[in-house]
Amino acid sequence: MDVKESAEILIALFGMVGTVVAAIAAWLSAKSAEVSSNSAKRQLEEMIQQREDSVRPELFFNNEKYGLSFHKKMGIGVFYKNKKLLNNNHFDTNLYLRINNIGVGHAKNIQIKWDFDLSSSIDFIKLYDKDNNYIIEYKPGISLDLNESSSIYLDKEFESSLPIFIKNEDYNIPLPNSYTRILSIIIHVLMVEHNFKVAAEKLPKLKFTISYYDVLNNKTIKEFDITPEITFSTGSMEENEIKEYDLEALIQVNEIIKPKRLDEHYGTVGIIDCN
Repeated sequence: MDVKESAEILIALFGMVGTVVAAIAAWLSAKSAEVSSNSAKRQLEEMIQQREDSVRPELFFNNEKYGLSFHKKMGIGVFYKNKKLLNNNHFDTNLYLRINNIGVGHAKNIQIKWDFDLSSSIDFIKLYDKDNNYIIEYKPGISLDLNESSSIYLDKEFESSLPIFIKNEDYNIPLPNSYTRILSIIIHVLMVEHNFKVAAEKLPKLKFTISYYDVLNNKTIKEFDITPEITFSTGSMEENEIKEYDLEALIQVNEIIKPKRLDEHYGTVGIIDCN
């Protein structure tokens, strides 16, 4: 091999080495760009998360205590918060949930959907009420007529909407009127049948779903169930007929926690990014 051929081989080798070095440099440059891009992406995600955390509402539901007193004219018990108003026949027979927005942002476009097995509760009452003293007529999904000449229209009974819950403010949300009235009737017939004893497992439960948006239009959906608990206070009965009673009712609110999804945008259950 002469000098010329050796030089050509060396030049070729140097060319190959240069190509490899250039390829490695290009790979390192691409890798660095990828790392930089991922870092920028993480920083952006953290900024978005911080922004969303700074406006996120959080609705908290309190357990509520009520009295339940026998009302002679109505023939069943009525719920009350203020006994003085009850004695003066100025009372609200509805039950309410007290909601507080304990988050750092406002909640808007609040929708509440109630889930109550009204038909099963009415069937239960009829087991004790053979003479239809309490339920006059029930048309599923349409109306419920009770003994005190009042009708409850059911077409919009189990849905409600509110425009906004401002942070650090309390709000009272009425439970469905049909649930409140049916609950008081069931408590009454159980006390008549079982000498003022009310088994908690026989009382109807109420479930509800609440959905709302934050100011960035991220949607939150949560589910709860309501469990009533009755404590007997005083009462009297003559010849299997109730003359009076006064009870304490605890309306317990429990969130139904679902397993977390891996693709959740937020770190808490039931929050969906609608953007």
